[in-house]
Amino acid sequence: MATRASQQNQIQEKILNAATELFYEKGLQAVGVDEIVLQAGIAKMTLYKYFLSKDQLILAVMQRNEDLWWNWFSKELRRRTKIPARQLLIIFDILADCFAQKDYKGEPFVKARICVAEKMYPIFLTSENFQNQLHELIFDIATLAKIPKASQLADQFILLIIGANFLTNVEDSQLSKEAIRNAKRIATVLIKARQSNNQEN
Repeated sequence: MATRASQQNQIQEKILNAATELFYEKGLQAVGVDEIVLQAGIAKMTLYKYFLSKDQLILAVMQRNEDLWWNWFSKELRRRTKIPARQLLIIFDILADCFAQKDYKGEPFVKARICVAEKMYPIFLTSENFQNQLHELIFDIATLAKIPKASQLADQFILLIIGANFLTNVEDSQLSKEAIRNAKRIATVLIKARQSNNQEN
């Protein structure tokens, strides 16, 4: 039984790996089931045994990639510093390292938000969940750092991060690096402004 479960997991991972590579290379909408099957080296019936539709497969790819990304990001954030006030800006340094990777083509939630227009579409809800999770993380860190209006700051950070991420996909590497550096500079100004206003009050 354990061997069979292991084989099933291997087949599922093979499908997810093939789909991930194709989605990142060509985009969510441009890749068909036939191409995924060919890339994975399996029969179409095998794919549908694990995923009922392409949409379900996209959701699974996004969820797996999000889980992997969060695991890496959380560990990296704690490794670099455990001081909340510093973590707020370290977020941008970690993202800069992520964006600089040669095979980086954008986080799944950004691509899904660009490609999918209907808010109730399942893929959008998954990407919305990623954004909400990031917002919650920033809010929690800002609260621990005693930054006033932590929720508003988190909103602004999300806009900066999404903007920098988007430019990473459409601009050349030098402009991409400048985008994340500018995002960090703006974030620094936002934090200092709140701290200054709090002291005055």
